[in-house]
Amino acid sequence: MKAQLSTTAGLQRKLEIEVPKSVVANSFSKVYETIQRQVEIKGFRKGKAPLSTIKTMYKDRVAGDVAQDLIQAHYTLALKEQSITPINYPEFEFDDPSETGDFKFSALFEVRPTVTAKKWEGLEVEKEKFFFKAEQMQKSIDNIRNSHAKQVDVTESRPALMTDVAIIDFDGFVDGKPLEHGAG
Repeated sequence: MKAQLSTTAGLQRKLEIEVPKSVVANSFSKVYETIQRQVEIKGFRKGKAPLSTIKTMYKDRVAGDVAQDLIQAHYTLALKEQSITPINYPEFEFDDPSETGDFKFSALFEVRPTVTAKKWEGLEVEKEKFFFKAEQMQKSIDNIRNSHAKQVDVTESRPALMTDVAIIDFDGFVDGKPLEHGAG
């Protein structure tokens, strides 16, 4: 496998990979044999159809499967070989592979920028002073109390207080007749 890395623009990189024809032919063979074992072709027992028949019937599907297998295997190998880590999913460009030739594909992706620290020693930083106010503290405590408060039914007969929660059922009447949509 040959892999060549190039910079296209800014943080974008293009990785061009060439897989030798022996590996491509081996991948085609594996895929055809897998199909041969699984398909049932009229006139042949399952798994006994000749490879030439399988090749003519499934050529288009096999090319896609082989391309996917080769890209998955060799893309990660090329990344390790080039010691590069992409930060997004790559865009692949390739032509359908042939059994008799090399398979070439390219991947376009972005990488993290390299950050170098410049003169950081001796920099002065202004610290913000915190001023404590008693009113803010009391307000925070009251908020915590209210968030943990529980409602309890009032069992004694007394007028409603300002802090009470009342549930009221009512029916509205005008001149002794019920008011339309006047109940709740």
